[in-house]
Amino acid sequence: IFVSHCWQYRFEDLVSALEQDIGGHENNEVLYFWIDCFSANQHFKPSNEWFSTNFRRCISKIGRVVGVISSWKTNMQAWEKICLVTRAWCVWEIFCAIDTNAELRLVMREGPRESLKYALRTNFQSVLDSVCGFDIKEAKSTFADDRIKIFDQIENHAGGFDKLTQLISSCLKKIVVITLAQLGKWESLLTLIHQGADVHAVDENGETA
Repeated sequence: IFVSHCWQYRFEDLVSALEQDIGGHENNEVLYFWIDCFSANQHFKPSNEWFSTNFRRCISKIGRVVGVISSWKTNMQAWEKICLVTRAWCVWEIFCAIDTNAELRLVMREGPRESLKYALRTNFQSVLDSVCGFDIKEAKSTFADDRIKIFDQIENHAGGFDKLTQLISSCLKKIVVITLAQLGKWESLLTLIHQGADVHAVDENGETA
């Protein structure tokens, strides 16, 4: 499983989110996690060709990508930006997952999940803004050259930034839809449906069908 995460996450929070996600897999399945700081040379300067072929091929061969949301929290009853969409590398990893038809899951540990429930009860609009109002063109990277190469790849792909933003937003909306169903917040759920959220994969208990 390829793990997409922001470096500012605490490592224990990253592990906690992955442990909770593992609970949804068969107990006898052996899982291996690809985490960049352990698996990739952080001093390597990737070329345009590496971005367009090697990295995308790596995602395709692994076949499963987990995007970890660990810092999605309330602050004075208003939601902060979701870290995963503010980092160019995370955006690129999600792009490669979608582009190669790899399985993509966005997961979060219990703390941010409880914060999401609180925000949905107290300030639904801030949640709506966070899943619909982000701009991936504002995503940053430690090295400016990486950002330029990543954005060049996205911009030259069919649909470009607009299509990728729409697809990432759909993934985030799915998390919110499931949580709203669990809370029984049907009016808010209808609002999200009008925003294009897909509810077909959610059962009557608010779980993924």
